[in-house]
Amino acid sequence: PFETRGHVALAGTFGYELDITRIPAEDRSQIPAQTEMCRKYQPLIQKGDYYRLSSWCDKKPWDCWEVVSKDRREALVTWVQVLSSPAVHSHAIRLKGLDPDTLYTLEETGETWYGEELMNCGYLFRPVQKDAASRLLHFTAS
Repeated sequence: PFETRGHVALAGTFGYELDITRIPAEDRSQIPAQTEMCRKYQPLIQKGDYYRLSSWCDKKPWDCWEVVSKDRREALVTWVQVLSSPAVHSHAIRLKGLDPDTLYTLEETGETWYGEELMNCGYLFRPVQKDAASRLLHFTAS
């Protein structure tokens, strides 16, 4: 899965509310890739169905949300581990809105699951040992 160094919020509008000439060169060098990623997923995010899968406000160490295309052939899942802690086990998060009979491929790894598996068993997230770690998962119908 795509892991970011400080996630880009892929929801709503996209922009930088800062003077980009004053940020470190390492961070500035990430802007073209972040902009391209936002352009790639913009139609799905703007027109897809939004699902809140997990909330940090519910005393969980992570937030997770999903956007599914209207034809249910594409899904984008954003997972953010808000706070890390030692000895946290992996956890499965059940996706929503998929077609149970469709085989979905995780773009980043090539792994496949049926929609029924992803919705009933979930996708297994492994904790990361840092705060504000995030992963972006892009599933497409095979």
